[in-house]
Amino acid sequence: MTVGTTELYANGIKRLSGVDAGSPTPCKPWDSPEVGAFMFVLASSAYTPNFVHDDMTDVTGEIVAGDGAPIDSTTRTITVSGSPTRTRYNSDDANFGTSVTITAKYLLCVKPATAGSFVNDATTKLAWYVDLEVASPDPGDPSSVASDFRINQPAEGWFTAYQQ
Repeated sequence: MTVGTTELYANGIKRLSGVDAGSPTPCKPWDSPEVGAFMFVLASSAYTPNFVHDDMTDVTGEIVAGDGAPIDSTTRTITVSGSPTRTRYNSDDANFGTSVTITAKYLLCVKPATAGSFVNDATTKLAWYVDLEVASPDPGDPSSVASDFRINQPAEGWFTAYQQ
């Protein structure tokens, strides 16, 4: 499925750049080759995103087990080009499986304290989110029933930062 606009949380850019002094562990930037340095988490419509949300204690309706459980963000890259300078944050699509039953409204990108080990607490920090309903062709939260639940990264990357 295609997605709406990616929205950064207040501390999101710090977490993506690897300079987050509030992190409980040494920071890894978005393009770190370490598997699981960032993870994708799904949340239902019970969650209402807010710019100042900081960690998983601020999230409700998260899917933490079974179909739709958190997955590693893989093949993360940062591409810098153009004038004004464009910095694109890319990764593989968020593929939660090919025969899964899931209903979700949001895709969250989080930075766990330990790479590849999602813990639903204050040690797992929020970076950005996407409202999946915005991009869904039908009203209501996107879902799958024993089918593929894959969220395609936009052509320009999950998001693009511009520097003038």
